[in-house]
Amino acid sequence: MDALAAQFAGGLDQASGKIFLWRLEEPPLTFREIARALALPEHKVYATHRQTVRAMQSFVANWPGPPLADLDGGVGLYFIEAVRKICEKNVR
Repeated sequence: MDALAAQFAGGLDQASGKIFLWRLEEPPLTFREIARALALPEHKVYATHRQTVRAMQSFVANWPGPPLADLDGGVGLYFIEAVRKICEKNVR
């Protein structure tokens, strides 16, 4: 699972990784806050986040092995957390 997370995260550019990471913080940063931090228009941040989420959905729908829907509910959360950790390392 970690290898799959690394494969997915490796396809994210730095801005996409930061946006993904910051939206998972508790509480999540708003799109406006992220836009200010990255000096990007708010609509660009939102679109990038949506694109990343769609890419992740497509990735897990096509990964090797059983489909996500057939696995324990914690598998999806583990995958998201593994991607988050990789993005966190890449931000530093």
